Amino acid sequence: MKMHRVVLVEDNLDDQQFLLDLIDRVPFLTVVGTFADSVPALPFLSTQPVDLLLLDLHLPGLSGFALLRSLPNPPAVILTTSSLADSLEAFDVGVVDYLVKPIRYERFLRAVNRVLARQSELPVPPPPVSVPATILLKKGHESVRVALDDITYIEAFGAYSNVHLAHAQPLLVTHLLTELETKLPAAQFVRVHRSFIVAVARISLFSNNQLTFGERQIPVGRTYRLTLRQALDKRINP
Repeated sequence: MKMHRVVLVEDNLDDQQFLLDLIDRVPFLTVVGTFADSVPALPFLSTQPVDLLLLDLHLPGLSGFALLRSLPNPPAVILTTSSLADSLEAFDVGVVDYLVKPIRYERFLRAVNRVLARQSELPVPPPPVSVPATILLKKGHESVRVALDDITYIEAFGAYSNVHLAHAQPLLVTHLLTELETKLPAAQFVRVHRSFIVAVARISLFSNNQLTFGERQIPVGRTYRLTLRQALDKRINP
């Protein structure tokens, strides 16, 4: 049986011991380094072969994300975090999975198996470049075709909707928000408020029950929070 080399970076000693106990229960994992601070972990991770890094985000010295960005060839990473909001930045640094504390053994094992499955996959050629999917929107007596990837969020505006775009000025269209909700693919867009639909891939920050898009803050309605969290979870665990 191949043993997979694991490094744990966690400053909370209780959480550290708990994670070490979880690792000890998996027969094909072996701990080769344990650190309570990201600074001494950096040279070890830069020079030693590591198959899996279990990484807390809130660390003394360098944060977990700063540590990852400092590594020229980071290993496969599973974040350990106290909230889902902390995990959003993970998409920018190639994190494979995240674990929200308190961590269950079954969820830990699923994350480990996800990492190992990816490591065993053979590289495949990239898919051919395709034209982005579009949606046809009515603007008065005209129709405008808009790339779905260009939509950041949509705001209700009375009998109209204001479609905010990443690379153009907002587009005021003659559609109710509820109508657009049925037209847009559910895998890419989610209703977060009676007045807002957002593109899941465009979410950069979710905290205090609101989303941040650049300088704009969008509230998250209580009845939509579960749907939003499920959509965010699917981004990380497709």
